[in-house]
Amino acid sequence: MSFAFLVPAALGLLGLALGPVLAHLTRQAIRDQRLFGATLLLDRLVSRLERRRQLADRALLMLRILVVGLVLLAAAQPELRWPQTRSELGGTGRVIIVLDNSMSMDQRGLADGGFDSSRSAYDLARAAAVAAVGELPSGTRVAAVLTAPAAVLAPLTAGSSSEAASVAALLGSASRTDGAGDLHAAMVLVRSMMQGEPAEVVVYTDESGPGQVAACEEDVQRILAVGGALVPRVYAPASPSNIAVTDATYGEGLEGGTIRVSLVSYGAKAREVTTTLTLPGDGEGKTSALTSFVTVPALTEAGPGMTEVQFTVPRQVEGGVARVTVDDADLPADNVRVFHLPRIGASRVLVIDGDPGSTPTRSETYFLERALAPTGLARPAVDVIAPAGIAVLDPSVHRVVWMANVADPAPLVPRLAEFVRKGGGLVLGMGENVAVDRYNAAMDALLPLALRKVRDLVDSGGAEGAPLGAAERSDLLSPFDRTPGAFSRVHARRVMTVEAPVGAESEVLLRWEGGLPALVRRHVGSGQVLLWTSTLDLGWGNFPVEAVFPAFVERVTSVLGGQTAGDGAAVTGIVGEPVSVPVAADAPELELSGPDGKLRAAERSGTTLHFVPDAVGAWRVSIGDADRVAAVAVNTPVAESDVRHDGSIAARQAALAPDRMMARFSLGAMVVAVAAGLLVAATVWAARPVPDPVAGLGGDDASA
Repeated sequence: MSFAFLVPAALGLLGLALGPVLAHLTRQAIRDQRLFGATLLLDRLVSRLERRRQLADRALLMLRILVVGLVLLAAAQPELRWPQTRSELGGTGRVIIVLDNSMSMDQRGLADGGFDSSRSAYDLARAAAVAAVGELPSGTRVAAVLTAPAAVLAPLTAGSSSEAASVAALLGSASRTDGAGDLHAAMVLVRSMMQGEPAEVVVYTDESGPGQVAACEEDVQRILAVGGALVPRVYAPASPSNIAVTDATYGEGLEGGTIRVSLVSYGAKAREVTTTLTLPGDGEGKTSALTSFVTVPALTEAGPGMTEVQFTVPRQVEGGVARVTVDDADLPADNVRVFHLPRIGASRVLVIDGDPGSTPTRSETYFLERALAPTGLARPAVDVIAPAGIAVLDPSVHRVVWMANVADPAPLVPRLAEFVRKGGGLVLGMGENVAVDRYNAAMDALLPLALRKVRDLVDSGGAEGAPLGAAERSDLLSPFDRTPGAFSRVHARRVMTVEAPVGAESEVLLRWEGGLPALVRRHVGSGQVLLWTSTLDLGWGNFPVEAVFPAFVERVTSVLGGQTAGDGAAVTGIVGEPVSVPVAADAPELELSGPDGKLRAAERSGTTLHFVPDAVGAWRVSIGDADRVAAVAVNTPVAESDVRHDGSIAARQAALAPDRMMARFSLGAMVVAVAAGLLVAATVWAARPVPDPVAGLGGDDASA
C-alpha cells in the first residue's frame, strides 16, 4: 500500500498556514506603553490575565492553522494505492481465461498457501476458472486457452449465457498433462484473439519453470498497449518442494553392470527418500526390483540439491524398458524415470563352424568356444553347428552368431538377414574357404564393406605379419581405452582387404599397421554386423592365443547380445513432444500402444511413424500382437520438475504500467470533511464567554 497526491504542486500553498500566526502576532503587539497614575497598581494582575489569554489563544491559533492546512492538503487530492489482486471481471466486455495445465501444476501440499492440501494446484485452478466464467456479467464475451500444449480451448463467444456455460464446461473437462507448458505460446494465441482490442486476460498458473514468466514480457507489454489487462491467479505453495528423478543410465561395472540414477531436490530441507529400480520382465511378466535409501541435499543459492544412486545389475537380465521410482508426494508426476536397458548376459550364442579341423586345436572355432565359456555373462550356452544346421537359429533364443570361414553363405543369408534386422548380432570371420565373389553377391545387404582379395602381410611386418594399431574410439571397444596397448601384440600374416568406406553406414573400429581395416561395423535394421578381416583361429594370425582375445570376444558378445533381439528399435521420447520411430518400408500395418496397453493413434509417412505421447512409461510399436518393431521410453520434461518461483506476472505488469490493476481510494473528501468539522470547532471555541478580569480584581482588592 502507498500514499500519493494527484496534484502535489498544491502542497506549496501550505505556506499560507502562516497567515493566522501573523494575524495573531499583529493583534497582540503593543505599539506604545505609558505608565501613569493608578495603572501602576494593576501591572501584576494584568500580567496574569495576559498569560491566561495567551494560552487560550494559542490553542485556537493551532486549530485555525490545522483547518487551513487540511484545506490546502485536500487541494493536492491525496489518495491511497495498493496492488489489486482480485478484481471484478467483465469491465472490458471480453475475458480470456489462460489455464496452465502443465506437469508442474500437479503440485500438492498447498495448505501453507491457503489452499486445500488434498487437491493439486491444477484441480484448484480449474475449479476457480470455471467459477469465474459462471460469475461474469451477462453479455461478456469469453474465451479459454491451455498452455500444455498451447492451444485454443474455446474462441471468443458472442456473449450469450449458453456460450459462457459451454466454455465453463470445456474448462471443467480439460485435463492436466505431464508435458511442458509454454506460457509464451499461449500468450501469442491470446494476442491473436484480442485483435488489437482491450480484454482482461486471467492467467491461472503456478508461475514456475525456468524462463516461463520472463519469456512473456513482450506479450504483457503488447496486451497493455491495446488497453488490456492481465489478472494473474497464482496457485503455488509458499515454500515449493519437489524431488525428481532426472536421469538413469546403464554402464560398465561389477556383475552385470551399474545403473546410475540422478535425483534433484528443489526443497529447502534435505530429505531421505526410497529409490526403487524395477528391471524388465523375463517374458512371462515376472519382474525384479532393487531398493536403495538415500538423502537428497536441500536447495541452496547455488542451485538445487543433487545426488546419485547406484544399482548393481544382476549378471542375467532381459533387455527392455526399466523403471526407476522415488517416493515423493509433492509432485507425483516426475517420480518415475524409464530408460532402455540392454539385454545383459546372452542366453545362447550360435557358432557356425565353416572348417571343422581334425583335432580340437585345428578347429576353426576351438579358441572361440574356449573364449566364450568362462565369460562373466552368466556362462551363456554355446551351440556349435555346421552351415547346414542353420535351421536351429532362433531369434527368440540366440542373441549372437559367430560365423567362421564359411565357404558359401548363400543358404544362410535369409535367416541371418532376418535375425540381424530384428536386433541380433553377427560376427564374420575370414579364412581360406571364403570366396570373395560369393560373399559380395549373397551378403551385400549384410557385409559392412565389400570384400576385395586376400593379401599377405609377412613382407611388410616380418615373419609374424603386421600388428594391430590402436583402437578407434567407439562404444564397442570403450573398455580397451584404459589399456592403449591391449591389441599391440596381435599380428596377422594374411588379411582380407575390403573396399574403402563410403558415407557413414560403415565404420572401421580397428586397423592393421599400414591402415588396412581389421574390424569393421555396420548397423542393419535393429542389429549389428562385425567383419573381422583375419581368421578366428591360428590360420592367418596369433589373435586367438593373445590375452586380449577372450576379453574381446566377451565384449563383442555382450554388446551385440544386448541388442534386444526380437524387440526392435529402442527410441526415447518426452511427454507432449513429437516422437519419430523408424520402420521398414515394407512393414505391414503397425499398432501403437501406450503404457496402459491401449491402442493409440499414430501417423505413418514412408519409413517413419509419428506420434505424440501423453503419458510416462514404455510405449510399443508392433505388428499386431506379434513382433515388436520398437520400444519407446517416454519421460516427463526435466524443466517442469523445477517448481521454483521464476518471476511474477503481476510484478512485470506493474513495472511496465504501474497504474494498471492498482486499487485507489481518494482521501480528498474525507480531508475536507475533517477541515469543516475543525472550522466549526474553532468558531465555537472563539465565541466562548470570557470572565471579566476587572470583576475578579475588585474581589481580590476587597478582601485585601
